[in-house]
Parts: sequence; structure tokens; C-alpha cells
Amino acid sequence: MYLYTSQVYNDVQTSFGVNARQTRGMVTTQFSAAVRGATTFSQNWIDFLHVTDTTWSQGQGCLRYFIGHGANDCWDTVCSCRCIRAGAGCASHRVLGGWTMYIADA
Repeated sequence: MYLYTSQVYNDVQTSFGVNARQTRGMVTTQFSAAVRGATTFSQNWIDFLHVTDTTWSQGQGCLRYFIGHGANDCWDTVCSCRCIRAGAGCASHRVLGGWTMYIADA
């Protein structure tokens, strides 16, 4: 997952402290300049189901990465670390393992 923002990242704030509506993102395995042109989020949280350009939507599958949904931010109490959840079709919003997130600043 790649996020592109001009805002300050803060791991302990909801959706990393960035305004999701002003942050661009994409789910991909390789960084490219395309990240700068990726979608923004239609809500105030990072969720690849709720995006402004539906061609980037990941639906309810396992590539629907989301950190927050409304007031519910993902924090794994087992490891005391940030987590990413998947869509409903992926074991009912299970917490994903082995993910990497990159944040590039504008």
C-alpha cells in the first residue's frame, strides 16, 4: 500500500493523522510515479473501498486495505502495533499479516 500526502504522519492518530480526503493512495506491489495520480478517499479515513475514483476501489476482497472505518481505527492489541484490515469477503474483515505501507510526501 502506498500513500502520498503533504501532511505530517503520526502513527498514534486516527488514519495516521493525515486528512484522507487530501491523501492519495493505491494498493500495489511496486512504487511508481502513478501513486501521485492515484485516488483520494471519499471519507475521513483510509479505506480502499471508499475512494473517489472507483476504478481504484478494491471492493470487499482481501485487497481492501483499511485502517479506519468511521471512528474505528485498526490497532492490534496482540503486538501493540498498527494493523490493516481486509474486506468483508476476506474472513470477515480479518487483520492482515505481512503488509508493508510506504508514505511519500508531496
